[in-house]
Amino acid sequence: MTGRAQFNCLDLKIGGLLFGSVILYAIIVFAISPITLGQFLPLVWTYGKTLPIAFLAILLITQVAGIITLGVKTKCKASPFAFCYQNLKQKWQQDRFLSLIWPIATLIILIPSFNVFKQTILSKQGFTTDPLLADLDFFLFQGDPGLILHSFIGSLETTLFIDNLYHAWFLPMILGVFLVSIKASPTTRIRYMSCYVFSWVFIGSILAWLFPSAGPCFYIDLVNPNHEGYSKLMSQLYAYHQEKPVNALIYQQYLAESFGKEKLTIGGGISAMPSVHVALATLFALGSFSINKWLGYVMSFYALFIWLGSVYLGWHYFVDGFVSVILIGLFWKWLLVFEKIPPKKSSLIIETI
Repeated sequence: MTGRAQFNCLDLKIGGLLFGSVILYAIIVFAISPITLGQFLPLVWTYGKTLPIAFLAILLITQVAGIITLGVKTKCKASPFAFCYQNLKQKWQQDRFLSLIWPIATLIILIPSFNVFKQTILSKQGFTTDPLLADLDFFLFQGDPGLILHSFIGSLETTLFIDNLYHAWFLPMILGVFLVSIKASPTTRIRYMSCYVFSWVFIGSILAWLFPSAGPCFYIDLVNPNHEGYSKLMSQLYAYHQEKPVNALIYQQYLAESFGKEKLTIGGGISAMPSVHVALATLFALGSFSINKWLGYVMSFYALFIWLGSVYLGWHYFVDGFVSVILIGLFWKWLLVFEKIPPKKSSLIIETI
């Protein structure tokens, strides 16, 4: 049998460039950091074996949603197996799964490499930018913005709600990559993944190196033990923690204990400026508008929630999120150039038995 696959040239070229840049980033991180290959590969494997499971779970969720939507539109029951098969068959005929593989492969290499950078390289920079960021926040709000939020909406129930939703950020971090891999147009996939890599490499690594900061929750322990500007905020959070566990405080203690240690830990490292959380939450919103405007509005609210939640929980200064929103917004708009490039496809005839 002879099969013909249609490959979008721009998609594969930019995809290859992004994946190659992430490989280069990983090589540079590995070369600079003190870790050995024996330490790095298990970390890659840990992420590599976890993410596919998450992808499969998301696949099932999206397929069930698609089946329900199809059933509502056609007023008939759709076979789950037939629905999945048709979707995968269409993807195979388009490009032999290449547009599905390169974003996922990029993610699997990118996240552990960033983990190594943040824990072993960035930790050597010190936290010289915190005083400036704290002064900016106090100047803009005439006080601690996190404590101001607590004065308006602070309660145990609110804190637990913000805490749980904030730490569920990991789900859309994976979901977004999966959706653009399997459903998005080539131009949307290129823009989303370009911003995704931009968030981790430029915002989370280069700018974090140039403007090293720990954040309000670590200010007393890592920046200035005599500074009392954030003591009330953290005391308030610990008061709630005495009633019911607050995940943010548990994770902050975990990061403080692993800081400066040679042993690599999942999610280790401390950095506040700029905020990768807010950068990616903003990207979720921008990408959602490419699918549906109402979904875009929902994710915009979520991005605002993550921004304010990061301040409420003491993770970030207000200006951390502001910088991230501006940078992602400008980069996303600049990438509109890909929308103006006419799509080019190349055919590849593949012999199969």
